[in-house]
Formats: sequence, C-alpha cells, structure tokens
Amino acid sequence: MPAYLIYLCHDVTNRTELETYWKVTQPTFEGRQVHVHTAYTPLEVLTGDTTVHGVVIADYPSVEACRDWYDSPGYVSGRQHRMRGGDYLGLLADGLTADAAKSAGKVNGSLVLPDADDIPPSYVLWLGKAEPSSDIWLAEASESVVAAGGVCLTATTHVDVLEGEHLAPSVVLAGFATADAARSWYAANQPASVDQDPLVLLIEGGWLPPEQRMPHLQARSSATPSA
Repeated sequence: MPAYLIYLCHDVTNRTELETYWKVTQPTFEGRQVHVHTAYTPLEVLTGDTTVHGVVIADYPSVEACRDWYDSPGYVSGRQHRMRGGDYLGLLADGLTADAAKSAGKVNGSLVLPDADDIPPSYVLWLGKAEPSSDIWLAEASESVVAAGGVCLTATTHVDVLEGEHLAPSVVLAGFATADAARSWYAANQPASVDQDPLVLLIEGGWLPPEQRMPHLQARSSATPSA
C-alpha cells in the first residue's frame, strides 16, 4: 500500500537555509522509489484561514519505506536546514491504490519528477482538523471523487504528524483532469465536512525547480546587506 508524504510550508524565515536543504537532500533519494505529484506549484486556499505558501506531495511504496528515508542519516542531517528556514507541517498518510505510484517522467536517481502527461493538472488536498463523525464520510468522499471523474489517491484517518504543531486527523487527496472539475467536486462535497473544520487546497500538479519556488518569498535570506 502506498503512503503519501505531504509537506505544507506555512512560513519562510530564511530562504538561504531552504535552498541549502533542497540541494543537500537530493542524494537521499538515491535508490528509493519516490514519485512526486506536486512541489511548490501555484495553489489556492479554498477553505480555511491558514497561510500556505507551498505544498509538496509525494508517494512512497509504503509507510515503512517513507519512514526509512525520513530517518536516514542523510535526511536527518539535511532537514535541519529546512527546520531553520521555515515553518512546515509534515504528514504521512496511508494511500489507497498501488497504481498511484506509477513511475514515469524524468528520473533523478530514484526521485521521479513528473512530465505533463504523468499527473493530473489539479489536486484537491483536504485536511480535516477534527476526526470525521463517521468513517462512512471517507468512503463517500472517495466514491464522490470517482463519480466526478477524478482519482482518489487517499481518503484516510491513518495520518501521522512528522513535523509541526497542526493536527490533521483525516486526509483526502484527489486528482482531477481540470481545475474546474476539482472545484465542482469541492463545491458539491463541502457541506458534508462541516464537522471537520477542514483546510482545503487546490494545487496545480507538477514540479518547480528550486529557483522558481515561492518567488514572493525569495528575498528572505540570511544574506547581510552590504554597507
């Protein structure tokens, strides 16, 4: 069963540290099966009052495979730069389908970077801040995504918080062929989630290189202005 690694960037305090993190952690993906769905692409907050500057969503073959990478010496060392560079929420959620982790696109080691034909153009990431009143809602959410022509990658309450202080007891991640289809699904299912007080994001699929990530925050570095 695949597992989904989800990172939300809530704030950037030192972009230099983040850029160091992006560089030094690249080798940690060597020999591992990691498929990136989206990384720092444009996003919109559909529901919720939480600031989100960037999102990374990637899948691993299993929860164990992700944790093995996350706890590896190289990544433990490298992620300290990210922790010094910004405020992130890191989640690990159980997936639903093995075919969600297909390998296609440009490969850098064993990190799979998506081509345009490899991923849905739009994702809806639904993070519930409270437990759903019934597991039936998760099954209905999954079914409604399929009925709307999307792909439900996960709808689960099996969520571990790797980093950060925000709770997310439930996660729904769905891919859609168009942003309009994603919005339509969200609009039709929003009333059913009132009890979860969710944070819902509409995210473009794809991957941006480090120099293009969060351009509005590029000035936040540790560089000391010259006299």
